[in-house]
Amino acid sequence: MKSPFVHLHVHTEYSILDGLATVDELVRKAKECGMPSLAVTDHGNMFGALDFYTRCRAQGIKPVIGCEVYIAPKSRLDKQGGEGDETSFHLVLLARDEIGYRNLMKLSSAGFLEGFYYKPRIDKELLTSHSQGLLAMSSCTRGEISQMILKGREDRLREAAYFYRELFGENYFLEVQNHGLEDERAALPGIVRLSRELGIPLAATNDVHYLSPDDAKAHAVQLCVQTGSTMDDPGRFQFANDSFYFRTPAEMTRLFEDLPEALANTAAIAERCNLQLSDLGTGKLNLPHFPVPPEYQNQTAYLRFLANSGLARRYPKVTPGHQERLDKELAIIERMGFAGYFLVVKDFIDYARRSGVAVGPGRGSAVGSLALYSLGITDVDPIRYGLLFERFLNPERISMPDVDIDFGDLKRDLVIDYVKSKYGQDSVAQIITFGTMKARAAVRDVARVFRLSYPEADRIAKLIPFNKTIAEALKQVPDLAKLVASDPRYQEVIGIAQRLEGRIRNASTHAAGIVITPGALTDYLPLFRNQKGGEVSTQYEMGWLEKCGLLKMDFLGLRNLTIIDETLALAREAGREVDIAAIPTDDPKAFELLRSGDTVGIFQLEGSGMRDLTVRFQTSSIDDIIAIISLYRPGPMDLIPDFLARKNGRQKIEYEHPLLESVCRDTYGILIYQEQVMQAVQALAGWSLGTGYLLIKAISKKNPEVIEQQRPAFIKGCQETNRIPKEKAERIFDLLAKFAGYGFNKSHAAGYAVLAYQTAYLKAHFPAEYMAALLSSVMGDADKTNAFLADCREKGIRILPPDINASQYRYRPDAGKAGMAIRIGLGAVKNVGQQAIEGLVAVREKAGGFTSVVHLLENADPRLVNRKVAESLIKSGCFDPVEPDRQGLLDGLEAAMDAASSARERREQGQTSFFDGDPPAPGKPASAPAARKIDPKSFLPFEKESLGFYLSGHPLEKFTVELRSFATHSIGQLGDLEDNQAVIVGGSVSSVKQIPQRNGKPMAFVTLEGLTGTCEVLVFSDLLESKRQLIEPDSLLLVAGSVSTREEESPKIVANDLFPLAQCRHSLVEHVEVLLGQEHMDDDLTQRLTRILDKYPGACPVVFLVESPGERPIKIRSQRLRVSPEPELFQELGQILGSQAFRFCGRWQPQNGRRQGSFRRRE
Repeated sequence: MKSPFVHLHVHTEYSILDGLATVDELVRKAKECGMPSLAVTDHGNMFGALDFYTRCRAQGIKPVIGCEVYIAPKSRLDKQGGEGDETSFHLVLLARDEIGYRNLMKLSSAGFLEGFYYKPRIDKELLTSHSQGLLAMSSCTRGEISQMILKGREDRLREAAYFYRELFGENYFLEVQNHGLEDERAALPGIVRLSRELGIPLAATNDVHYLSPDDAKAHAVQLCVQTGSTMDDPGRFQFANDSFYFRTPAEMTRLFEDLPEALANTAAIAERCNLQLSDLGTGKLNLPHFPVPPEYQNQTAYLRFLANSGLARRYPKVTPGHQERLDKELAIIERMGFAGYFLVVKDFIDYARRSGVAVGPGRGSAVGSLALYSLGITDVDPIRYGLLFERFLNPERISMPDVDIDFGDLKRDLVIDYVKSKYGQDSVAQIITFGTMKARAAVRDVARVFRLSYPEADRIAKLIPFNKTIAEALKQVPDLAKLVASDPRYQEVIGIAQRLEGRIRNASTHAAGIVITPGALTDYLPLFRNQKGGEVSTQYEMGWLEKCGLLKMDFLGLRNLTIIDETLALAREAGREVDIAAIPTDDPKAFELLRSGDTVGIFQLEGSGMRDLTVRFQTSSIDDIIAIISLYRPGPMDLIPDFLARKNGRQKIEYEHPLLESVCRDTYGILIYQEQVMQAVQALAGWSLGTGYLLIKAISKKNPEVIEQQRPAFIKGCQETNRIPKEKAERIFDLLAKFAGYGFNKSHAAGYAVLAYQTAYLKAHFPAEYMAALLSSVMGDADKTNAFLADCREKGIRILPPDINASQYRYRPDAGKAGMAIRIGLGAVKNVGQQAIEGLVAVREKAGGFTSVVHLLENADPRLVNRKVAESLIKSGCFDPVEPDRQGLLDGLEAAMDAASSARERREQGQTSFFDGDPPAPGKPASAPAARKIDPKSFLPFEKESLGFYLSGHPLEKFTVELRSFATHSIGQLGDLEDNQAVIVGGSVSSVKQIPQRNGKPMAFVTLEGLTGTCEVLVFSDLLESKRQLIEPDSLLLVAGSVSTREEESPKIVANDLFPLAQCRHSLVEHVEVLLGQEHMDDDLTQRLTRILDKYPGACPVVFLVESPGERPIKIRSQRLRVSPEPELFQELGQILGSQAFRFCGRWQPQNGRRQGSFRRRE
């Protein structure tokens, strides 16, 4: 039975952190209540309109798309309050038809782009211009009608009523609500009176924000998350009661039994709203127009010409197989109507290449297309790597292509600007994305609102595995269920967190998504402006744009492409020209670098797990890199032992059926790519590749019904095509379904493998140039800079300090006589902007160099080089070649600035400028200060402050043996570890912040800096009390604890114990271990080694670990030698054996039963 009442004032979770109910919940509830229609009226936006429209139609409910807009009291451009500080009034607008829908998009867009002031506002002028096809309701007590009644402003009340009645005619309704609010009771008689006097009909609504009264508390918590308040805050923003839910028709009838016409009108309003979207899901393409030269009949003919021309360039000899595949791909593209799409893509990629913007070799399934390779859109040969076009465009299911393009990150915006200039600023926008509350984040948010302590919240959240819901975790993690059951507060937090889990928490701009429309954007979609960053984006997510037939793609800014581009430029300056697209694909030096694990700074392969895998693989081809990228993921990682055993001949290669040999011969009988599953079903069951891809899609979406629907057809195909018995076919289908769930997109892996290989090639052949470019790419990121500087030092690349007369903005190789070196760029100096540096370099080139600080200040633009800039330049060592006394320069800076100012005034009186054609003023060399001894170590605090890292040394340098011996990981490796993994790291305390816990006891947040980065260490009260003397700035410590990972945050360490590094040698060391290679041992080495060890007598035993290729190391404990583990000893050992050939052996048993921290043995 159809309900006589329809909800017309409904907020979903797209009213972000204000609406609790999801679209799906609301639609199911409406169906349950027998409602024929349902409206959506989110606050000021249309974020969920298409989601709502689609779900309603799927349930047989007529969707009414609307929006509760904000009306400015005056002009939308007037960014101040009106009478009584009112900044906006509410008004509900509903789309009656597609014209109304498009007007609603324009109004919602203008609210964000033009009228935003606290809320996205429109005004009556704009509403008048875009009222066609819309129906309006006067909204809640925040609407203009109710507000004027409550304020007793009869004049303004009638003015507003007349305006809306004149504008909308019979499509304007006065809204009445009954949530038991005093303002509602006060306004109701006036609304009814106005209705009868002016003949404006009534409409009864409930201001729906959640499903049932039981959700009211969860909604209150959601509001606290929005406002940053807590539940015990009496002044928090809150709703008055629990009546803002999805009332049933019977409940609404009882509420408005005195106004039956107001209830009946809701159904009448819904009857008037008959929106049919002509773009959504109809297959209609809304592509921008791309003109073709007049000699070509259409876009298809022009695309075919370009592709065939490109094919001839790509292959010196085009085979019939090449031509047949290209013709097949072009035919599919033509049949799907995508010729214009690829012409647009080729056009802006050609522009990027012409403009010196680095373009990636390709990513995603597009790499599998020979047509795109021929067009120059991708740069990976799909035939060479066995890639499939059907993985990109499936001829059996038409969907928009998905071409994602990588550009160098520093020049990516040039391509976007080109697209905007070609198709119009009002036709190109970025794309919105919504962040949701994942399980752990929901628990943390709710725990904060209820004032649980950080340790309590952290403990609960950490017991929830990643990618599991709270409900799944409670079932699968007994410790979590036990913990929650132990405290009613935890039960409440978990219960409400489950209700908030998955809800939208914020709207932001997709990092790379771009949409291009054939005309004005707002003819096709509503727009949003992020008030924090100011970016304009669509209000619809990327998936909905595709369903509307719009051209969308990812313009990704990839740092590694900039690194490659800059490396090539630096090599070119040194007289070495390299075409990165033409480098040999079997370069021995590049693969030796990978096999040795030297993958710091190598695209995709620099994490510790990937680094280990490249060594275990003994990587020798790009195909190996493709496999590594595909296997190193949850799920497929389980296949790695078998894969390596088969690769190395330790395990027999077997195939479930002989026909699978041709499919997975290159992967040793193991299916690891989605493309292999597609080929397998083709070979076994006679399916097309397109049908095989549909099976993969069903499996990847974990849709068991669709998967099982495919089973009979597969078994029948196996029997009819290859006479495979039913039982065996069943077994093969289960095997393929399992592997398809694991399988990776080989096309994507191939694109990234080529890029990984290119970076390895450049690092192997141009180490100084590559590392300089790598360091330039992370300026401002101290952790990454430290890690890359450490790698340089390991490779023997000297790091030269910034030099005011030698440095450019970015890091550059310095071709000195003492081997490879890199000069730090001035851009690495804090507080000195790029504009200031470029100005300094220009003046320097005219002057032939700066002779003093005064000389620089006289000639630099004082608007760009102020005192703070000068201090940073001095502290970082930029003036050391001119005057090495940094403290002296700082002490005399005030006088230097005064002298420079006077010199500039004198020059200006002569009407000269520091940037005109005359040479800069020569200045006077600084007078020689009184000679004093300068300790380079005194520079360390200056360097840390001005550069973010140490340069002249590091407080930890004299403890490198201790760190190598007792730390399990470096700080730079923490990001690769699993949550709660036990670790021991060493570092210097750079800051300590104490806060009280809920129990009143203090805890400390300690910033620990290591040689490869920094991390935060949490020290709770018991440990803080017992080791307080160690937790001071500049303390050098070993920290034992567990890694704490949290979504979107850097890893932390929860400390269990601390130990001073200075005491390691005398308190923890049991013996010194010296590593010797059998092939390098001779009498001379033995004698030199013995002499060094004898120079430092002591009580510490010496053990020699002798390694021979292919054999287990042999330990030899010296009966005679005992040494004192002094720094000088290890310095001398390092000179003859290398810095990694010795270590301390001993053990440290941290508190709280954590695993012992000892060196990592090689046995």
